[in-house]
Amino acid sequence: MVIASVVALAGLAGVYLFIINLPRSAEFLICTEDELRKVSWPQRNEYVGSSIAVIISVASLGLFILLADSLLYKLMELLRII
Repeated sequence: MVIASVVALAGLAGVYLFIINLPRSAEFLICTEDELRKVSWPQRNEYVGSSIAVIISVASLGLFILLADSLLYKLMELLRII
C-alpha cells in the first residue's frame, strides 16, 4: 500500500509539472482562475435552502419508489407471479 501511495504521488507530481510547464495549459489555468473570480457565488442561506429542497425532493421520490415497489411486489405475490 505504501508503494502504491508513493507511485500515485509521483504520478500526480509528474502530471502537475507537465501541465504547469505547457504554455497552453498555463494560459488555460490563468483564464479559468479569472472566470472563477467573476462568478457570483450564492450566499449561505441560499445554498442551504436549495440543499434542503433537494434533500426533501430526493427523500420524497425515494419514499414514493419504495411504496410503489412494495405495492407491486405484494400484488405480484397475490397473483402468484413471484
